[in-house]
Amino acid sequence: MTIENLDEMLQQAFDESSKIYQERGFQRRIGFGKKPAIISVDLANAWTRPGNPFTCDMDKMDNEIIPGMRRLLEAARANGHVVVHVTTAYQNTDRNEPHSDMGQWHNKIPVEAVSLADDDLWAIDSRIAPIEGE
Repeated sequence: MTIENLDEMLQQAFDESSKIYQERGFQRRIGFGKKPAIISVDLANAWTRPGNPFTCDMDKMDNEIIPGMRRLLEAARANGHVVVHVTTAYQNTDRNEPHSDMGQWHNKIPVEAVSLADDDLWAIDSRIAPIEGE
């Protein structure tokens, strides 16, 4: 099997599934809402600042992503749009604890990277920090 065959098979499966859903009344278009919102995902220090476990390309982060996000937030706030900031952190990162709130995630990553105990890591980058009400 080649990657082209796989792509064709996946497309066929997607097309067939879509047809079934459409026949059963799913996939209706509902349009856009009346009030847009910005949802900022994973722009906490663990991703945006150097030396952290999830740090991204710092050149792009500092010169493209953060400045672009600042412009976007400024425009959204100026127009009264809702802004929500989302980050990832867990209360119970003990791999041996049966009630850990991490599911299997604690087996995939360094748990110290997402512990609520380290406020600085999971805090939203101060350059794009939430304002009151966000």
